[in-house]
Amino acid sequence: MRPSTIISIVLFLAFCAWMVWLSPAATRRIQSAGLAAATPFLKAGSATERAAREFRGEVRRAAELERENDQLRRELQLMHLYSKDRKQVYEENQRLAEALEYRARSSFDLLPAQVLLRDRTTWWSTIVLDRGYEHRIAVGAAVIAAEGLVGRVLTVAPQTCVVLLLTDENCQVAARTLGSLDVRGVVGGMRGNTGVVPFLRMGPLPLGTRVEAGRAIFTTGSGGVFPTNFPVGSVERVEDRDFFSEAVVKPAVDFARLDQVFIVLSDRK
Repeated sequence: MRPSTIISIVLFLAFCAWMVWLSPAATRRIQSAGLAAATPFLKAGSATERAAREFRGEVRRAAELERENDQLRRELQLMHLYSKDRKQVYEENQRLAEALEYRARSSFDLLPAQVLLRDRTTWWSTIVLDRGYEHRIAVGAAVIAAEGLVGRVLTVAPQTCVVLLLTDENCQVAARTLGSLDVRGVVGGMRGNTGVVPFLRMGPLPLGTRVEAGRAIFTTGSGGVFPTNFPVGSVERVEDRDFFSEAVVKPAVDFARLDQVFIVLSDRK
């Protein structure tokens, strides 16, 4: 055994004997000194434990707040959807009420129809309606809305039909301007209509013709396909070509939101 080990054992035994023979008062003094020396460490440990408890509490509160925020976000989304649905239902009811009112006061025998299909590749050219020859629909029948002219029936199936829209260049109608100066021409769609508003053209007009912007344009009834004096649109501007002039026309109907229309079956007069 090494000398250092023997010395350590002797010192330990001596310390134990000294502790046994100490008086109770001396023992208390030693305990008090030890407690005083350990107090800063005990306080630090207690503060650390409190900080840890507070941190765990903050984490729990943060998690609860996150759950509450998620719930509020879901409720707000549902409220937004509900509000949007109510607005859409209200607008749809308004459109239907206006359509029914128009049908009641119209001088034509009108059959209401719903737009079933609209192909994006032919957005400004054709639509498919939920009416066919079983509903007395014939090729060439005029299709209108409360705001104005929509187009004419192109093909008919038993329960559906395809309508050629006025915004297509192949759908043309004889029209005139409203006012003391009666300007007449043929209105049809513009080739390559891709904008938000599908403008029409009216021509050919005599070279140098001038019509003020906003002048209303109505059908003349020539040809017997389209109703007489039915709104087509309004003049945006007049452009001169080499040998004639053309009016650029804004349609009376909002073709981008077309959903309810009427098919003209006959004139009630």
